[in-house]
Amino acid sequence: MKKILALIIVIAMVSCDNPGTKKEKTTKATTVETVTNNYAVVWDVLTDDHNYVMKYLPEQVEEFNQLFADGIIENAYLNNYEYVKLNNDAALASVMFFVKAESVIAAQAIVDKMSFVRNKVATYNVYPVGGKWLDRKPAADDDKKYSFATVWFLTADEATVKKSVEKQSDMVIALWEEGIIENAYFAAENAFENRSLSPGMVFFVNADTEEAAREICDGLVFTKEGVAKYKMFPVGTFWLGSSK
Repeated sequence: MKKILALIIVIAMVSCDNPGTKKEKTTKATTVETVTNNYAVVWDVLTDDHNYVMKYLPEQVEEFNQLFADGIIENAYLNNYEYVKLNNDAALASVMFFVKAESVIAAQAIVDKMSFVRNKVATYNVYPVGGKWLDRKPAADDDKKYSFATVWFLTADEATVKKSVEKQSDMVIALWEEGIIENAYFAAENAFENRSLSPGMVFFVNADTEEAAREICDGLVFTKEGVAKYKMFPVGTFWLGSSK
């Protein structure tokens, strides 16, 4: 039987230490406050050596727990959709999360100190995602689906984007109300000037498959009108919101 490491140890430890982490705030969808201290961390595992992963997993767990307890990490997703295959008939589920920091460099410094990075178990990309716009609706839990992170990069000029942003927002909010879209971050710094690195929007789509998630994103105004393109990352299921 395949052994799923999947950071199950992390789940047990955090659940015990933070019994209130399942509580979610309701965020009004009327105002977007542009801030620059949220960074999405997407992982790429570098090794398939089961023993090597296990050697550094406990320390990674401890560091993750502390950062979550300190309010530095939030909105973590456990990737049980796309496991990383290890040898010895084992598998690993990575954890995608957001880091709060003063700058990209500060965010990278936080993640660089984690055991998996220091010991080259995994590497990562950091995406500056601006301010949180929409949290999760209770409807997101009504029908258990997988979540897919979508990182949007603007391809049109600012004037063109402004013509479409209201329609895009209305469509996103409607999907959010249904629990199809959740945890949206909007208006990252330098989204126009440095559009290849700074996303204009990040949100999660809940769907049965990646193809279904892409169909939802392809139906949005930004895609139809060529205003932005997105990268999609399967991230599994929502796990932890905030310790605060």
